[in-house]
Amino acid sequence: DPETIERELELATRLNLNSLRVWLQYLAYETDREKFLAHYEDFLTRCARYNIRPMIVVFDGCFGKDPSLDATEWVANPGPRSMEKENWPKLERYVDDVVGKYAGDPRILFWDVMNEPSSLGEPANLERGATWDFARHFCDYVRKIDPTHPTTVGVGNHSHIPYVFDRVD
Repeated sequence: DPETIERELELATRLNLNSLRVWLQYLAYETDREKFLAHYEDFLTRCARYNIRPMIVVFDGCFGKDPSLDATEWVANPGPRSMEKENWPKLERYVDDVVGKYAGDPRILFWDVMNEPSSLGEPANLERGATWDFARHFCDYVRKIDPTHPTTVGVGNHSHIPYVFDRVD
């Protein structure tokens, strides 16, 4: 909603903010790639007009439910079932579009490759390391396609830092 985005960016400017954190959602991309990418570009352009550089959250583990178009609450991105290795190629295409196209773009502050991977609510997934394999793979992938921007993973607990320490800035 452009009006809401403008209102929020104006408020951020009045508060002297120069960056913000923005979560993307793969389901929106998968549903209508062209519309998603047009909105993403529009958002980055609007931020630049206000001298605000966003930290883009590419994936998110919060609230572990698999996403649905009918969701009325925050859901994981891409969701536990989509994190298995056989899905990585289609998720790499998404990353190519939201990160690769913007490699070196001064409007981007940095990439948060994944927010709270451990919040997926999938103990079996965590125990066998699939969540951390996913996070590490996409840290490496983002770094490969955009070595110019710093990367991070927003771990939910300091004890999880060792899982991604060697993959982030």
